[in-house]
Amino acid sequence: MVQKSALAKVRNTVNKFDKLINEKYIDNLEYYYIPIIQDIIIREYDAELVGRVTDRRSKTNPIFYRDEFQQGLLDFEWIEEEKDKVILVTPETDTFNWRQGRLRIIENIVEGTIGRFMEVNGEQYLSMYNKNPIIQPFDGGVPIKERIYTLRITIDTTRRWRNAFPRDAIIEYPFSNQPPINLFDSANTYVNENINKWIEEAIKDATKEIKK
Repeated sequence: MVQKSALAKVRNTVNKFDKLINEKYIDNLEYYYIPIIQDIIIREYDAELVGRVTDRRSKTNPIFYRDEFQQGLLDFEWIEEEKDKVILVTPETDTFNWRQGRLRIIENIVEGTIGRFMEVNGEQYLSMYNKNPIIQPFDGGVPIKERIYTLRITIDTTRRWRNAFPRDAIIEYPFSNQPPINLFDSANTYVNENINKWIEEAIKDATKEIKK
């Protein structure tokens, strides 16, 4: 009976220690490391996307959607808890929420594009084809004038544009013939290089507290 009681006490102590480690780990992630990871991703966004667009008429310039992307990083579920485990989750191109705001524009850029395309808004499309767009815009939640479509540049689309807008040059999609861009690689590398150290820090923090 005494032996069982002692074993239960040890198990209880171990469980409390494990719980404390998880708490310290979560605290460190939320207050220190996840903000650093988010900053790495934003720097990658700026380096890979911002500044690439020279045509001021372009509505797909990533600078317009930087704040929405940053909010998407803040809203991302970085931490998963499974029983006694704490898992740090980092975004990937196929797991990030591109349905937030107008981020499908950025999703299309990072997925890559083969061929040359032009940008048109809903009203321009209507003028070119004399009918409402049959293709889906990147941003259906805004007025038709602000909706963005990309059309492959062909003899037909070039002719339609020139007939509708003889004085205006085509707005070429600035990310035409663009291979895929992974905005999250640098952050994932950073996590892989440091995660064991972060777990060790949580263990040290929990050990200090339990000794008080």
